[in-house]
Amino acid sequence: MSLDTAEIRKKLVDIRYPLCIFLALIVRLIYNSQIIHLPLYQYPLGGHTIFIEYAEKILAGDLNPTKRVFTDNSPYYPYLLSVLMLIFGAKNYLLIRLFGAMADLITIYLIGKIADKKFNSESSFFSMLLYALYGPAIYLSVELIYSVYAVLLVALIQYLIIKGDENCSEANKIRTYAPLGIILGILVGIMPSSVLIVPLLIIYLKVKKVEIKNITITVLLFFITI
Repeated sequence: MSLDTAEIRKKLVDIRYPLCIFLALIVRLIYNSQIIHLPLYQYPLGGHTIFIEYAEKILAGDLNPTKRVFTDNSPYYPYLLSVLMLIFGAKNYLLIRLFGAMADLITIYLIGKIADKKFNSESSFFSMLLYALYGPAIYLSVELIYSVYAVLLVALIQYLIIKGDENCSEANKIRTYAPLGIILGILVGIMPSSVLIVPLLIIYLKVKKVEIKNITITVLLFFITI
């Protein structure tokens, strides 16, 4: 018996998470295989080099390689990069790049969960599918730059905000909003321009009538993290 379009669509929606994540993985692996032989893959130039330089200094024991505070595009990214270099090898850019691609798969999962909660399962499917096949996302997922991790943190923040809205009691809310302050602090350290989210988040929490003590804890954890 042949399946009609509606049945096929329903079956695709039902398996949207493994389908979209698998599709995204395959597309990113194919893209990576197409650029792996380029000279710039193993010997990056441009903006990548400053992050690599700082990460190598951190590995050598210099915990403040820039000798400045919060004046670079991504103050925290060199520390993450140095950890990846320690795990995978200082010059093993293949595994470091693939780690970024794996992080992007988590972003796709969170996009699906956000769309599930705010809209419906079909919106979730098409949201994940669009991001899985989105050219700039595929490109940035295997670049030695902070963008893929910043997008992941933004998606995680949005997911936690929605979870906080679902939790009725203030005790449950603080268990959601407290990690939100920490993650937001990490995000601003990864991408300083995202500091603009902080006042908007405070306004949002006030509109949602979250208790002032819970907002204060969230903000304090943000400043402690940053």
